Amino acid sequence: MIDDHLMPSSESTPGPTRRDRNLEILGGSTRLELGFGGVLRVLRRRGLLLIGIFVLAAALIFVASNQLPKRYASVAWIRVTDQKENLFIKSGQSVDLTKEQRAVVTTLESPRLSQALQAKFKAQFNDISSVAATGLEASPLIRIDSEASSPRLAEQSANEAALFVVADRRGKARAKFASRAKAESELAAAYEAEVNTLSEQFSAITNPADSRRPGLQTKLTAKQTEFNDASSAAATDTTESRTADGGLEIYEDAIRPVDPSFPLPTSWAIIGGLAVLLISVGVVYGREELVGRFRSGDSSESRRAGARVLGVLGQANGALPRGVVTGAGATVDEVGLQIVHLLGRSKANVVLLCGVDGPAPEITARRIAQAIAESGARVVFAACRGVSESMDSDEFEAPVPRARLSVVHEQQTGGRLRVLDDGIAVNELTVARARTVLRRLTEQCEYVVIAAPSPTVEPSSLVLAELADATVMIAQHGVTKLRDAERAGTRLRRVGGAVLGVLVDPAKPGPAGAAYVARSAGVSAG
Repeated sequence: MIDDHLMPSSESTPGPTRRDRNLEILGGSTRLELGFGGVLRVLRRRGLLLIGIFVLAAALIFVASNQLPKRYASVAWIRVTDQKENLFIKSGQSVDLTKEQRAVVTTLESPRLSQALQAKFKAQFNDISSVAATGLEASPLIRIDSEASSPRLAEQSANEAALFVVADRRGKARAKFASRAKAESELAAAYEAEVNTLSEQFSAITNPADSRRPGLQTKLTAKQTEFNDASSAAATDTTESRTADGGLEIYEDAIRPVDPSFPLPTSWAIIGGLAVLLISVGVVYGREELVGRFRSGDSSESRRAGARVLGVLGQANGALPRGVVTGAGATVDEVGLQIVHLLGRSKANVVLLCGVDGPAPEITARRIAQAIAESGARVVFAACRGVSESMDSDEFEAPVPRARLSVVHEQQTGGRLRVLDDGIAVNELTVARARTVLRRLTEQCEYVVIAAPSPTVEPSSLVLAELADATVMIAQHGVTKLRDAERAGTRLRRVGGAVLGVLVDPAKPGPAGAAYVARSAGVSAG
């Protein structure tokens, strides 16, 4: 008869029963316990490790960056005194004051600037990392940035670059005025020659009534005016060629820096440490939450899998797989006795052994059924049809091998273990049909042990999980992912399945190769 609290989840859930409390004590649960995010679990489990990685990475970055050659930065300022010479204000175009665009005036790669600084500093020129003169848009200021290997050299190179920019602009302006003055002087000389010629012609006409005098007088006046204008412009440009400043002046000299601008050990250590920390969190999360596998059988795997790890079974020779911690090993006898101690014999009990990411290993499931039978209980073992990975797909359907297998088990257990020949077609199960099948089986025995596929692979397994008195998930050591166990356990609990825990088995899922299991692997011969 089926307990009321194992009805489908759509019905109301009663309070915890004695069996539920026993499950809690033994590590199982009927409640959904997986509510924390994977990242929070990683931070909680590996918090000290991640903090150590951050501190170590920050310290290494700090020490390594201190070994790099230091560079010091200095800044000088130039002011544009003549807005007509400002390269960044163009007539007829509006300027967006909200922009922070910059236009490069000259850099260390400029041949003339490079030559000027090389001539000034000689051998120290190689210690100057960079020099750049940039004009700020919509601003009368030009910024001179310099980086060098020492504070003094950075200051001097910024000042020398500022002087070069001012002198270079001044030289260009004076050269332009000198060129214009030369052209205007030549033009004034030509006008002067024409004026002299016209004056001689005008003086040669002595008759005031001569009709040529008015025309010559007009030409002479015009040429005289042009000569005066050219002479005045030539004189002005000549003066400008000696006094023009190019529209630039030194606004503020460079200040000798105190702290280096490169490297920045503290900033780099913090940023680099945080970057390494994030990468470490991703790696740990990937290893433990995404690809983490059952390897040790310790309590941390129980927390990550969302259910208690009941133990790790031994290999065929009786030895535990490599990496399993002391005390995590278990035998099939111990698992069978634990199930009997939990469920008792006051009524017929159904035990579901399901895989985590595939079919349950039938060898392990049958060994557990045999261990329960050796405790004195009458047991029926059934495997779900279509689950085995055997090359012979008819094995579950053939009654003869099953019959012979049943006889062997009956000989070993004194007739207390029977194998269901045809198995259970799990993909055809409904709740009503499952109730009927289990009721018929429980009328013949005290325990029904069913090997079923994972609920993540075959959702119909959840029908059996709703009706089972206890469910044990079977994982493969070193292969099954912890995340898959968590996902399978979550689905089982959502339908009210009483998950006892996870049993880790080194064997692969598949059909049994032999009915008898030696005592060294944890099963008695009965």
